[in-house]
Amino acid sequence: MSDTKKEIKDQVVEKALKDETFRNKLKDDPKGTMEEMLGVKMPEKINLSLHQEDPENVHIVIPHSPKQDELSEEELSGVAGGTDTWSVTADSSCMKRKENSIF
Repeated sequence: MSDTKKEIKDQVVEKALKDETFRNKLKDDPKGTMEEMLGVKMPEKINLSLHQEDPENVHIVIPHSPKQDELSEEELSGVAGGTDTWSVTADSSCMKRKENSIF
């Protein structure tokens, strides 16, 4: 996992543990809450799920493995920082930078 992706996940977990309102909002609308937090609109075809562990339920996430579908550190930093815009082409599952467009 990239440092930027891990940092974002760590920030979300930390905020959810400290802020009950944020945690409830994240549970009710994970994608919308993350879009608001990051300041970006995610493409419709992107799904975001939230799982909360408890003493009886442990969750293990197996990440998507094909390297060609992953964003570079530079691209991920742009999304996380909200400085670039992105689009998804109909024939590709990867996100690509596109000047002056909103997805």
